[in-house]
Amino acid sequence: MFSFILLSLSRRRHFFPVIAILLGFGGSLRAAAAEPGGALVTGELRAAAVAGSVVWTGPGKDGTVTTVTEGMALPVGARLVTGPESSVVVVLASGSSFRLGENTEVQLAKFVQTPFPGVLRKGEEEPSESQTAIRLRRGELTSRVRKLQTGSTWEVQTPLGVAGVRGTVFRITIDPATGTFGLVVTEGEVGFVSVWSEEWDVVEARSLQIARAVSAGAPGRADFQGSTQDASPAAIARINAAAREMAAASDAYSAPAASGSEARKRAEQGAERFPSMIVPPDPGLQLISPSS
Repeated sequence: MFSFILLSLSRRRHFFPVIAILLGFGGSLRAAAAEPGGALVTGELRAAAVAGSVVWTGPGKDGTVTTVTEGMALPVGARLVTGPESSVVVVLASGSSFRLGENTEVQLAKFVQTPFPGVLRKGEEEPSESQTAIRLRRGELTSRVRKLQTGSTWEVQTPLGVAGVRGTVFRITIDPATGTFGLVVTEGEVGFVSVWSEEWDVVEARSLQIARAVSAGAPGRADFQGSTQDASPAAIARINAAAREMAAASDAYSAPAASGSEARKRAEQGAERFPSMIVPPDPGLQLISPSS
């Protein structure tokens, strides 16, 4: 039985953010209305590139299961599950996104951001400060994150530890039944801190593998051992192909980067097709903590 930890990895020197993959649909995301003092507010998340069987439950306690469809708004706190041969991309109003492979379960634990003017535009950086936490329970998560603003955080929490990101492309796989964990980085650098406080920095074209090992000195006691090695060409090619596909879709989803009158007109037209849906925070949502 694994236990989760929560480790806040912010944009500071020596912290290396893990990512989310960008995929989208037509139209442009808008920010939430401004709050007094520039406070962080719950941001918008939507489903894109839905394939096969994908459902979400929560964040309430009634257990209602909802089928995910293209363009659907997803509430913070929801659990998202994909079936066999199924996948989905979740696009955030920060411009970052992540893709779930088949037989995967995550919790959208947290997404808040500082409201920004207008609509989400194409670019390499997020439009405003944000805090994101994704809890990967099992399966495969591929991420691509825009360069974070100072003070922003992006966390991927797993049963074996936490990955921190600042704008990179990577894939994490976790199998709680066998105790195996894999992290492959195709762009940038990712920092991973295990529940037993061991740290790894995984650079481009490298991978981290963690597996359960039985201690010879204590029969029946399971230990975990991690090692880094070159990522396989097949794994790199697969991740890069997914990243290109999702980045192209995300460009269609974001408003043009140009600031001219025509760009503004197109942005407003897109905003009307995809109006902002800011989900109010759920006061009953329990975010991940060391004791959970």
